[in-house]
Amino acid sequence: MLYSLSMKTLPQPLRIAVQMLFVGVFCPSLPAATLIYYNSATSGNSVTNLGTLGAAGNGTITTAGTGSVTTVATGGPSGAGDAFLNLSSTTLNGGWVTAPANLLPNFRNNNWSVSGFFNRPANTNSSDVILHFGSGDTFGSENELYLYGQSGNNNVRLEHFPGNGLGSLQSSLALNTWHSYAITFTASGLNDGTGTLALYLNGNAVGSSSNFNLSTGGSGDGGVAQTLQIGGIGYASNSGSADRALTGGIDEFAVYDLVLNSTEVAALHNRTITPLDVIPEPSRVLLILVAAMGWLSIRRR
Repeated sequence: MLYSLSMKTLPQPLRIAVQMLFVGVFCPSLPAATLIYYNSATSGNSVTNLGTLGAAGNGTITTAGTGSVTTVATGGPSGAGDAFLNLSSTTLNGGWVTAPANLLPNFRNNNWSVSGFFNRPANTNSSDVILHFGSGDTFGSENELYLYGQSGNNNVRLEHFPGNGLGSLQSSLALNTWHSYAITFTASGLNDGTGTLALYLNGNAVGSSSNFNLSTGGSGDGGVAQTLQIGGIGYASNSGSADRALTGGIDEFAVYDLVLNSTEVAALHNRTITPLDVIPEPSRVLLILVAAMGWLSIRRR
């Protein structure tokens, strides 16, 4: 009651400001959604993380043989002046970026999303792996989920092994141009790897599947082999594995601890927002509350 009486004596703009401060002070701070965000800034063999994990979430550049990962200052998804990482790969040679495994979400049992851009100049490589989760080597014999450009054609495909090819989640994309992708996982809540995987390419939904038990690591996925590589599979010495590194560009990679919605995916594709602009669901509710309080102040004039 004291709060209501004192608020009535304040001018409208000041009332709104005080109400917003009230929400900020008495509601607990909420974690941001974007854990990892790589926008191609590097220092030595480290890719700078701009997400909420800070430097602990920096990526590590790994190369096999004569493969390389280099920063190109212009020609990224936004065109002139937009830097990106260029990955060079030939037979048994490749380069990729690895995110820190111990800080990643539980891909098996929690909600999560990833997004990014890639540019594939040709389709002659064995398999151009854009993104790889898990302990496998993309030969389909271990626990893994991966997004890749198929050898000999322009298809970009999302697959899960063992035994769970998501064949419907693919689309043919033009070569030598930038494309965006987003993968979301809505966990069932049963802690058994069930849920719904969805793939978006260039801001559009390609499809979704629930016909699998997601596994990206060892027994129970208890933090075992929760690996994530961008542009490769993480095997520098396995004969043939480096063939499955991407030749081309990567940029704007992000990991989120929530399920991106279609509006956010489209905005990321169109570059009207960055990954850091994605707001956690509780924070969205909080913003609505603040707006409602401001509206009530206007109504009481």
